[in-house]
Amino acid sequence: SKRAVNVNAKDTAKSVLQVLHEDDGILFCSICNVSIDHTCKSTIDNHLKSKSHLKCKHEMDSEQSNVKVLKQTTVSSGFDNAGMAKQSRVEVITDWIKAYTAADVPLEKSDSPALREFFHKHAKNGGAIPQSSQLRESYFSDVYENERTLVKQILAGKKLAIIADETSGVENRSVLNILATPLETNADGKITSYLLTTTFMDKVNHSTVAQSIVQTLMAYEISFMDVFIFHSDNAAYMKKCFTDVLAGLMPNCTHMTCYSHILDLVAHSITQHFSAALKYMKYMNNLFAIPSGRKARFLQYISTVKSRDPNVPLKLPPEPVETRWNTYFEAARYHASNMKYHKAFIDSENELLSHAPTKYLLLLKEILHDDNQMRKGQIQMSFLADKSEMLSKLLDNFQSHKPTALNAHDKVEELQ
Repeated sequence: SKRAVNVNAKDTAKSVLQVLHEDDGILFCSICNVSIDHTCKSTIDNHLKSKSHLKCKHEMDSEQSNVKVLKQTTVSSGFDNAGMAKQSRVEVITDWIKAYTAADVPLEKSDSPALREFFHKHAKNGGAIPQSSQLRESYFSDVYENERTLVKQILAGKKLAIIADETSGVENRSVLNILATPLETNADGKITSYLLTTTFMDKVNHSTVAQSIVQTLMAYEISFMDVFIFHSDNAAYMKKCFTDVLAGLMPNCTHMTCYSHILDLVAHSITQHFSAALKYMKYMNNLFAIPSGRKARFLQYISTVKSRDPNVPLKLPPEPVETRWNTYFEAARYHASNMKYHKAFIDSENELLSHAPTKYLLLLKEILHDDNQMRKGQIQMSFLADKSEMLSKLLDNFQSHKPTALNAHDKVEELQ
């Protein structure tokens, strides 16, 4: 038999569509899943006329046959396809982790049966997402390293501000967050900070903080010469961290302390002299802390008061938070105007719970029925409400996400 030298497998497969197919330069019979020599026409014709081929074709054409015919592929092509499928699955998983972490959603949420069913049904490769335990063990570290590499590239060679912020976790462990901020705006005209490390520390002092900062800069390949600002709070160990260690390593660096922390100290020193006002705020806050129908009764009572005095705000008393002095000033402004209306409500609550009045109901009743305590609290509330306006504006200004370095000095001078 003669062989066609210039005929390739792909062209031959096109001549008999749905019967022949080509893969990796080899001709296959799609019905029998066997390879055929594409250079010899007689070999192809003999196979198509063979009993085995006709039998397979008859079974395929039979209405009773529900068998899905799979096309034969070469070993190398099979490996290529498997590799592409695996790459697609990994891409889905890594994108899933990125989306969850960016949205601050715990990975455990991906174990939800309803969520898994939804993605398996409606998302391509949605069924490839494993359980959260496997996400953490097999994929999370790779996603983290990729993001870390991206941050390295963003920060490389840029003038930076390094921010160190110490706080406490839910288990009261000391946590040190170290961030880097390029001293330039991004494409959106904003300044962006990048969290480099979060370190749980057994001891927090100038030495451990300095060590953590130096290790972080080295891990991200940040030159000490590129650090122009070290930003922290006003704690003594942070100041010593800079003067004793960082200043010698970073000749271009200046230590900037947080102005909002300075104002926080100012606010704390001021409010210490207003014990009657702080005590009343605390009692009112604790009065509504326990879930009950008291909040609804208070709002209903205030709505009747509002019909007589439209200036009364229809809301619960603001909740003062110890770490946010603005909340104390807001509460002072509220109580300065509305404290006079609370007596009737407290009396009605004591009457309602006469069989077992709560501790704070009794304490508030004592204050509101004592003219001296009432007058003292009213005076202190009014003073805080009147004099705290500038402090509140400054705290809001320094806690904003906008750069304030250019006008920070002038703002503090105004406070004097």
